[in-house]
Amino acid sequence: MHTADKITFSGSGDEPLYTIHYDFEDYPAAMFRREAGGIPNPLAIPHRHQELEFVYVKSEKMVCQVGEEQIVLLPTEGLFVNTCQPHCYPHRDDCRRKKDSDFFALLFSPDVLGLNPQLEASFALPLLENPNLAYLHLKPSIPWQEDVLHSLLDMERCWTSPTAPLRLQSLLLQVWETLYLRLVYTGSSEAPALPSLRSMLEYIHQSYAEKILLKDIARAGFVSENTCIALFNRHLGVSPTSYLNKYRLEKAAQLLVTTKLSVTDVALATGFASSSYFIKLFHQAYQIPPSEYRRQCCRCP
Repeated sequence: MHTADKITFSGSGDEPLYTIHYDFEDYPAAMFRREAGGIPNPLAIPHRHQELEFVYVKSEKMVCQVGEEQIVLLPTEGLFVNTCQPHCYPHRDDCRRKKDSDFFALLFSPDVLGLNPQLEASFALPLLENPNLAYLHLKPSIPWQEDVLHSLLDMERCWTSPTAPLRLQSLLLQVWETLYLRLVYTGSSEAPALPSLRSMLEYIHQSYAEKILLKDIARAGFVSENTCIALFNRHLGVSPTSYLNKYRLEKAAQLLVTTKLSVTDVALATGFASSSYFIKLFHQAYQIPPSEYRRQCCRCP
């Protein structure tokens, strides 16, 4: 079944609500793949649906957008998009790239997590209704996220099995348990850790264009600098400075393709004091200079 046949459009505005037609009669799940000619058009425009979405990139980097955030996925990386979040995967014509990514997206109704009201309230809703979890960039360099990515590959492989619904339910619950343990529950002695981390992330997201030091990030979470570093390394797999630079680069990439600001002005607008340092970090992250990225993915007004 082609992508267009699996989707019914409803609602109005710039982010239509999609109703997904599932692949199974007895299990609410659907898989989308890259089709001949590129990324399916319904996935290339901003849209929403109630289903949870897991994306896995097999080859070629892929640009995803969730809300106002742009995320670049490299091969073997993935993305979790929470329920009802506006998102899209830009079409190859929009980015003028030579190759589209080879990827698949797995969609599951949140209903499969509500085995009973008690379990739903305890383990499903804390993630589904978390305003700070619009999406999660999954990277194989972080061991627990690598486990999630392996589960996504297992899901793809078993999709046509006679017992696919049973196997998919088992794998999805494993993935959900991992997300819950890493993003919600940290043990009674560490319960205050996640609110502190969230506060520090919110500070970075709001103040990335300004000069930010490690002590500023730690102060936002009411923790010491050493604790700040430990929290970022444990839960995100990167240092606070690395996370800040990555977030600034994502914002810079967005400005490069949506504005006509010079590279120097983009660097300054996203908190980089030196354009040469910005160009160096951008090239390391995206494998091409900022000017070439703009040329390949230009959507300037």
